[in-house]
Amino acid sequence: MKTMPDLKSIASLSPFELKDILIKAASSSSEHVMLNAGRGNPNFLATEPRHGFFQFGLFGMTEAEQSFVYMPEGVGGFPRREGIEGRFNIFTAARKGTPGISFIRSAVSYVRDQLGLSAPDVIYEMCEAILGCMYPVPDRMLPLSEKIVGQYIREEMIGTHPFKGGFGMYAVEGGTAAMTYLFNTLKENHLLKAGDSIALGMPIFTPYIEIPELADYQLTEVLISADPAGLKFIDRLVADSRTVALNHTAGLATPETTTRNSRPRKRAKRSSETPAATKSTPLRRNGGRPRTARRA
Repeated sequence: MKTMPDLKSIASLSPFELKDILIKAASSSSEHVMLNAGRGNPNFLATEPRHGFFQFGLFGMTEAEQSFVYMPEGVGGFPRREGIEGRFNIFTAARKGTPGISFIRSAVSYVRDQLGLSAPDVIYEMCEAILGCMYPVPDRMLPLSEKIVGQYIREEMIGTHPFKGGFGMYAVEGGTAAMTYLFNTLKENHLLKAGDSIALGMPIFTPYIEIPELADYQLTEVLISADPAGLKFIDRLVADSRTVALNHTAGLATPETTTRNSRPRKRAKRSSETPAATKSTPLRRNGGRPRTARRA
């Protein structure tokens, strides 16, 4: 019987080192296949939502073909909102047992019964989206999709902790794109200027650690290394990149593992005894008073 590594011996390891130990333990048996989700592209994929995606695409095509039945083959119209839920139920009932059908039926049931959204409106929005027949309005994210994703983010990031307010969503290509747009927005609105200081919770991914010191921004980085276990929840949202790093180790960098020919960074270490920062992160301009980036 194999024994697990001593937890005390691995508690001080960096995410990079811990990732190697986990991979070694998971791949040590020839009787099992290792599923590695701790990288940018896992070595497996979920088939059920993909089946659901393609089945919903087929439903969208039936909607488009019903609009212009008198037109030559190859020409379709936009989905019709009226009666779309009934047609969806007929479509899924006729394909009962087909992979993906149960998934999309459950998805519609969830947003209707658990989130209180209109099932016909959700189906119609998804049909337009999957057919790609309309520019999204608003262009930042489809409105009902925003509510669904917002609920997911709330459950994952907040859980049962008290929280007031909501999340405004803006769908982009990925995490690096989001950071690029964020920095560009701050710069164009004169909230960031060359020489301003920015605090980075460490460890952090390499794309993000390089962005602040690019010639476009020329910010001074202050690296903050903190033990996530000693921080309050709201502070952990900013500083706890350890758990994220374990799930996305591709491109991970820590102050100890990153070596580049660049100007030295300032480092600050916050112990668990330091009161958690509950205010927004200050951005200090050289020779000026602190400036604060506030959430919209």
